[in-house]
Amino acid sequence: MKRTTLILAIFCLFSMTNAQSIIDETFDRYSGKEGFTTLRINPGIFKLLSMLDPNDAELKTLSKKMGKFRLVASDNAFVGFTTEIKNEIERNDYMNIMEIVESDGKINFYIRKKENIITDFVMLVAQTNEEVMISMTGKFSLDDLSKLGDSAGLNMHSSHMSQLKQINTK
Repeated sequence: MKRTTLILAIFCLFSMTNAQSIIDETFDRYSGKEGFTTLRINPGIFKLLSMLDPNDAELKTLSKKMGKFRLVASDNAFVGFTTEIKNEIERNDYMNIMEIVESDGKINFYIRKKENIITDFVMLVAQTNEEVMISMTGKFSLDDLSKLGDSAGLNMHSSHMSQLKQINTK
């Protein structure tokens, strides 16, 4: 019985880290390569940003919930990394919360939850002339994601992240 429990625990741990590892691998594979833009923001910067406006309670609250932030974007090319990530995360407890289909591609939003807390968020953009992966870790709610989308751009077409403001949390 102990052996079976141990094997199940190891399998669960492996399957939960496998999706995050494909994100890490993708980031590492394209970081610094010509034709790609990558961005890594560590948790400490979010706390520093909240100090810019000490009166902004919402920013202060969100900054405490944010973990890692990573972005990989191809410059004017479809390479296929979003397909690899999508296939892996769909096998690893991620839920597709929204899909936007346009004439030139798709935008998919995925979350992984632990109870009622979102621990991982992944946005995948696969268009004919670009691919984008945004990954955030932390402890936030759908309402927090909607607020992030609301502040991501001045209008809905200025940022893929602005699509998050369409999430209806009521």
